[in-house]
Amino acid sequence: MMKSRSILKQVISPFLSLSLLLILLAGCGDDSAIGGSGGNCIGIRCQNVGGGGGKDPQTAPTLSVAPENGKNVLTLVPPSGTPATIFNVYWSSSLQGTVTQIPAVVSPFTHDGLANGAPIFYVATALTGAGESAPSAVAGGMPGKWTELTPSGTLPPARDSHTAVYNASTDRMVVFGGRGASQAFNDYWVLQNSTKTTLAWNQFVTSAPPDRLGHSAVYNSQTNRMTLFGGSFNVTGSSFTNELWGVTSADASTSLPQWTPLVGGTGPTPRWGHAAGYDQPNDKMIVFGGSTQTGQGLSNEVWVLNQATAPTPSWKSVVTAGGPSARCCMAAAYDPANRRMILFGGFGGFGPAGAILFGDLWTLTFNQAFSTATWQNLTPSGGTPPPLRCCAASLWDGTKFLLFGGGEIGTPSDDKIHALILETATFAPAVGPAGPASRIFPTAVPAGKFLLFGGSGASGPLNDLWRLD
Repeated sequence: MMKSRSILKQVISPFLSLSLLLILLAGCGDDSAIGGSGGNCIGIRCQNVGGGGGKDPQTAPTLSVAPENGKNVLTLVPPSGTPATIFNVYWSSSLQGTVTQIPAVVSPFTHDGLANGAPIFYVATALTGAGESAPSAVAGGMPGKWTELTPSGTLPPARDSHTAVYNASTDRMVVFGGRGASQAFNDYWVLQNSTKTTLAWNQFVTSAPPDRLGHSAVYNSQTNRMTLFGGSFNVTGSSFTNELWGVTSADASTSLPQWTPLVGGTGPTPRWGHAAGYDQPNDKMIVFGGSTQTGQGLSNEVWVLNQATAPTPSWKSVVTAGGPSARCCMAAAYDPANRRMILFGGFGGFGPAGAILFGDLWTLTFNQAFSTATWQNLTPSGGTPPPLRCCAASLWDGTKFLLFGGGEIGTPSDDKIHALILETATFAPAVGPAGPASRIFPTAVPAGKFLLFGGSGASGPLNDLWRLD
């Protein structure tokens, strides 16, 4: 597995664009909301939007969505050779929800009065002399507003591959470690008033462990304890670790943070770029994958750290069937209500054409005792999934998986936030508004809807701070 950006730039070729067949939106409403024949469903499952069932899909218009603050702007293009300029738009807040028709619109069409952070899914038909065309493919949009924040105090040095955790009750984000242009860090920073207009950075001098990057951190907001695992001691990737460290008073709200080395028994081998999730009700840290050997060694192991933020944690290997291939640097989040880790994409080493990047979405669901777990590969059920990528920031906000940044190592992809709505075996993607510059290896915490810090852009490491509201 790669370790430093300089190593990977020499060998990674541009990643391939993700090519997936889109299945159109399905949902039910009443006759007045939909138009068309009985059943009143939208999309390919029902095949009766505007009588579109059985119509040649080559007559369908093309639909794209650009989200903005409180609105989605729709661009509609008629099929080639069709002079249509009027369209019917159908929208729903979910793939199964009530569908509403907006008749006779022209392009571009602004759908306003929408709630920020709430995805909306659309299809459209073109109106011709023969009636309504076949429906377009589904497009999803999530309105929102990015704001660049300007905290007071000295800013942390620019970095990527750091960790960040958040305490909602004190409104504080904790940042530790990471990598600058040519060095690793072990500095400790706390952002106060993360959701307010007046923010402040504070650095705390602690007896921290050695410099590291590509590690993971989980946080217990009830006990104000943070646990750190793994990482690389240097930017060249020649020294990995499987150390466990605990931090008390982690957000520095009552006293100075204090570090303690932890012993968890036999656990994962040294690694970097793994994914970690935290189940606070059960105090479990879940670790998946990572790079175990510079340039080539990748893992798809699953480990659970019991009593993860207590003074005496213990590791347990969880054997699972199937699941994603070995990888590192995937986007990950944890959904405690369903005891499941969510993973998207990642880096799979090098093939004949260069770097191997993934664009698959997986859930890993645990039983109540966290002794067994089941993998499920979710397939898209409408909308355009994010392109292949590694090294993105992500979180679960309670209803959807949010993803920003990533791309190839050294080559960020897009500047959009992507919202993935998970269902039993499928997911529906919706693109969010453009905002911060594209980047790899940033972090995000759920302050506001999405608080983004750092990462590396096209010109190197960053220390900017953005909030999506």
